[in-house]
Amino acid sequence: MLTILIFLSCQGLDPLAFSPDPDPGFSPEQGFESTDTLVDGIPLDLEGLVGPEDIAVGPDGRLYAGYHDGEFGNGGILRMKSDGSEREIFASTGGWVTGLHFDDRGHLLALVIGRGLMRFAPDGSGELLSSEFEGRPFLIPNDVVTDSRGRIYFSVTSHRFGFSPDLALRLILEAGREDGGLYMYDPSTGKTHCLLQGMHFANGVALAPDDSYALLVETGRYRVWKIPLEDGKAAGSPVVFLNNLPGIPNGIALRRDKGSEYWLGFTTRRNSTLDFVHPHPWMKSFVYALPAWVRPAAEPYGLVMLIRDVGDRGKIIASFHDPDGTLVSEASSVEEADGYIYLGGDMTRAIVKVRIPEAYR
Repeated sequence: MLTILIFLSCQGLDPLAFSPDPDPGFSPEQGFESTDTLVDGIPLDLEGLVGPEDIAVGPDGRLYAGYHDGEFGNGGILRMKSDGSEREIFASTGGWVTGLHFDDRGHLLALVIGRGLMRFAPDGSGELLSSEFEGRPFLIPNDVVTDSRGRIYFSVTSHRFGFSPDLALRLILEAGREDGGLYMYDPSTGKTHCLLQGMHFANGVALAPDDSYALLVETGRYRVWKIPLEDGKAAGSPVVFLNNLPGIPNGIALRRDKGSEYWLGFTTRRNSTLDFVHPHPWMKSFVYALPAWVRPAAEPYGLVMLIRDVGDRGKIIASFHDPDGTLVSEASSVEEADGYIYLGGDMTRAIVKVRIPEAYR
């Protein structure tokens, strides 16, 4: 009977084989300094709310962050001072907010699970800008940025699935299924354009200081892509910017006034069991069919990297860790302001404020 139940549970998964390169780890041979800086951060408690997957600093200097109720069912946007005080609900969104970014008019752009791309005025009133492309709904939009002309770039993790607690594992296991991508919404025309399709778990997005390229995190492949841009459109073939990372990459953000430097946040470090099953579709189906308490779980591990563009490739300058995940259990988003970085996560109950080491300010 157990075998039959497991077989039936596997039927919803359709994985392909994927053979990742060996995990490089954090050895000195990787050419970057590794420190435990994150353990010295300050938690800004959300008092029962969960999931600041992305964080933005507003024109008023306050922090804005998405949240959910712990079950991903209800969500909205929080607003607070940079020390966590005067916290309030800025807007109710009808769903969990995974991406936030302020445009040059002071409006807050938000990606909302199950809805799409929204824009919020300073008074908290919102409007839906884009919810689908050529009939394919943005079921799981993920991250958002704007260029110097106000065009909006955003990633979509899935057009096929609505969000559920086990969806991240499903998307990681379903290697090779063309689903996610990078899109651009032009407010001047009200049209949405597809810039890149076929990504495996498309996630964080960042733009070059001169808008000449976009960076897109492909979480399921442990890598980051560089997509050349010209006048808001894809121009030339994408290249791999970072490859075979030692963690599961999530959010990426351009540093303000630091040239082509970026913060890259990670959900956790690499999992040896996951790497082992990836080449074997039948094994991935079996793992997915197991009860949740038996499946390989994400290890609490805080990891943030500082990246510099050195041509067509990225160079890791430094990495900052919380090895036990005691304070920073994940770092899905990294937002910099006034000498600090603010870290959030899918299931964290606080935003962690970390002072940037002097050598990297």
